[in-house]
Amino acid sequence: MTSRRLALLLLAVIITAALLGPEIPGVDSVAQDRALPLASPGFVHWLGTDAYGRDELARLLVGTRASLLAGLLATTLALLGGIVLGGLAGFYSGWCDSLVMRLAELVQSLPWFFLILALRALLPLTITPGTALLLIALRAGLSGWPRPCRLVRGITMAERSREYVQVARRCGASDAYLFRRHMLPAAWGAVGVQAALLLPQFVMTEVTLSFLGLGAGEPAASLGTMLSSLRDLHILTSCPWMLAPAVTLIILTFCCQSLADSLQ
Repeated sequence: MTSRRLALLLLAVIITAALLGPEIPGVDSVAQDRALPLASPGFVHWLGTDAYGRDELARLLVGTRASLLAGLLATTLALLGGIVLGGLAGFYSGWCDSLVMRLAELVQSLPWFFLILALRALLPLTITPGTALLLIALRAGLSGWPRPCRLVRGITMAERSREYVQVARRCGASDAYLFRRHMLPAAWGAVGVQAALLLPQFVMTEVTLSFLGLGAGEPAASLGTMLSSLRDLHILTSCPWMLAPAVTLIILTFCCQSLADSLQ
């Protein structure tokens, strides 16, 4: 089995488990069994329990879905922004290109981590996990569009000078038709590579912010909140099953990187 097929298989398993696993009857990520804190994996709790006696497998399924949805939303926003702005900059050039590129440079120069800290300070102390994940996705998407924008801009500039595009223009083709019919298909390969690279990066953004207490808070499950328990040295050294979220992140990153390599 090639690395690409293995990556697709593993990614399909992770996404299917994250989307469908929490819907299985009996999967409860918040129910506590105070008689079994930090229980090792067994027949009842296949991945053991955490310090509060919550089933680690149930929390892994729910947490992976939350982190993946935040990463997918951020990736979608970044790619949409990159395609639209990069297409405009590459197609029209001139002042439009200069404006978009200066905006991209501004976005890349902003200290986004400190901005998200300031934004979180303006919000109420307690916000719903869904709101927290949505804010993380918006922040990541708004800061992640410059790289795909530059790629789409370069491809659009190259395609714009092609002979068949010039012929279509002389035949009366509109700008929208030219971009949809000729520019966009040429950029799909680069967009696919960017999607594979941005997804684990944005999932890691959610994990980092939730680990620091700036994302989905307890008792909601996300990969970041689950990993936050590993700050306790006793849990880190004595409960290896609690590393399951980290293993999931490693597999997800491997799969996306392998797909990106195969698409280049």
